[in-house]
Amino acid sequence: MQALCVTAALFVLFAVLGYPLVYELLDTTPLQRLLLAPVTGLCAATFPVATLNHLGLPVRSFGFPLLAVALVAAVVYYVRRRPPVPWREARPFAAVLVLALAFAAWPMAVFNFDWFSFGNDDMSTYTLGANHFFSHGFFQLPPASDLMNERDPSWNTSFYYSYDEVRYAAPLMLAWVMSITGLSAAAAFMPMIVALHLVVIAAAGALLATRDRRGRAALLACLLLAVSATLLSGTLRQLLPQDFGLAALAAAAAVLLRPPVAQRRAMIARAALGSLFVGTLVIEYPEVLPFFLAPALLYVLMSLVRSRDVRRSWAVVVAVVAVGVLVVANENIPGAISLFVRQAQVATAAGSAYDRVLFAEFLTPLVFPLLWGFATVGGAIGPWSVVAVLCGALATLGAYVLALRYSLAFEPAALILLIMLVILVQLELNGGSFGVFKLTMYAQPFLMCTVACCFADLVWPRGRRVVT
Repeated sequence: MQALCVTAALFVLFAVLGYPLVYELLDTTPLQRLLLAPVTGLCAATFPVATLNHLGLPVRSFGFPLLAVALVAAVVYYVRRRPPVPWREARPFAAVLVLALAFAAWPMAVFNFDWFSFGNDDMSTYTLGANHFFSHGFFQLPPASDLMNERDPSWNTSFYYSYDEVRYAAPLMLAWVMSITGLSAAAAFMPMIVALHLVVIAAAGALLATRDRRGRAALLACLLLAVSATLLSGTLRQLLPQDFGLAALAAAAAVLLRPPVAQRRAMIARAALGSLFVGTLVIEYPEVLPFFLAPALLYVLMSLVRSRDVRRSWAVVVAVVAVGVLVVANENIPGAISLFVRQAQVATAAGSAYDRVLFAEFLTPLVFPLLWGFATVGGAIGPWSVVAVLCGALATLGAYVLALRYSLAFEPAALILLIMLVILVQLELNGGSFGVFKLTMYAQPFLMCTVACCFADLVWPRGRRVVT
């Protein structure tokens, strides 16, 4: 049970570190503050870890002292400020997260730290990166003799991270987890990624918790994600940056895709918090930036059509976010832009023959049940497959309708889902099977939130006040 305890402890740690920032910077419902706390703590911890490592310090030299300082600061804050915590509202969400933990990580109860899931090349890459950051500074390059003699396999990743300066936040934070737990990279990997899986679910719930009457919708969305086979697929396939990136994307949308507030101070504070999420997204998983930028542009344009009086407010928000992203991402921005351009070229081009074979099911009608978790990759095809395709096709058609309907109602999750569904069509037409495979996982938090919105409006109409 040690691995499960480490997983739960990491999630709680991120929440404890993040709640003070959310409470001070975001004027919103108590429930949304609580759900945003884990991803806020994760992103807030990433910034000093990345900064110190960029200055040349190996993570092992400062990991535990940094944790001690953060915990002392958090304790002082909680003692002096005594921020109220909505424990009563938190209980059903805690139960859902326990369910998600059991659903995702039950093998930990059997194999403890020896559970490696797929044990694929993704895990190998990220553990090597973590070992590199654990023992070396960010820009430290290997002596030629060490490299030629293969004295340290983690040196092979140093060129990727130090030269391109992209996607390093996930292995960097894995190195931090190694330093505070005393575990090896391989032992810490699965507890880390399952903890991020829980952070994604909580951050998705925060998308709907902007109003009191959306509390039950947020709980339903979290429940759907807790049992989502497609979302869990990314975790079990050990796509560590993907879970981190989806959590940051959901948090950025939850904080920034909201109507501007009248008070300038509150608006700047909210934008500053949002910039932490967007900046972390830049250094962690820039591939999903279009799924924030495009919905954000649509949201602002629709807001301006509704009322031109908010132009100055939006200008202030954009300026604060831009400055905040520069602070968080700083010299890593060129590398992120380069990776973004390369990924865009891959996404718009026809998929390779290898990808079309490896992910062939995603270019067939089976993509519909795969999107909803009605089918499994590589599963046997039989009579049930016809039913699954029909059900998945009808559900996907409904998703397009709901995405458009709730986008017009200014729901951030629906706006992101709409952009993803549009790109899904383009990828299918171009034969981009790998892109479709990834997009089915990316869409899960926003798809389930949109479905939860629809269900909530049908069961709990707007005219009726719902007590959460």
